[in-house]
Amino acid sequence: ELLLLHGLVPIIANGNYSMFSGYEAVTTLMADKNNIPTAIFCANDSMAIGAHRRLYELGYKIPNDISLIGVDDMEPVKYLSPASLTSVRQELAESGKIAGDLIIDSINKGSIYTNKIVMKQKLIKRESVKQI
Repeated sequence: ELLLLHGLVPIIANGNYSMFSGYEAVTTLMADKNNIPTAIFCANDSMAIGAHRRLYELGYKIPNDISLIGVDDMEPVKYLSPASLTSVRQELAESGKIAGDLIIDSINKGSIYTNKIVMKQKLIKRESVKQI
């Protein structure tokens, strides 16, 4: 919705959160030479690592030709070359604690928590996103 408000049309390639699915998704996304994206947002860092590899093989320069972002801020992504990966860091330990508390509460009280929980995230800026 936010993309559309800014006149951007998302192009979606599905994957299964693996490095190989990120690699395959880039193959699909880059097949239409008349509709090359300026940025790719991957559902997790594993997919972004696969995407990074495929973009390199296809001759694209990150971030000059295309920006790339992942999610999770896994340790290896800061060592990717030639451009370390910008990633969204999630507080996984906190998420796990809250989920566990909700499950225990649900068992003890016999009710299901239906409110939305918004978790803190932080953008870890590295070299894979072009400044515009």
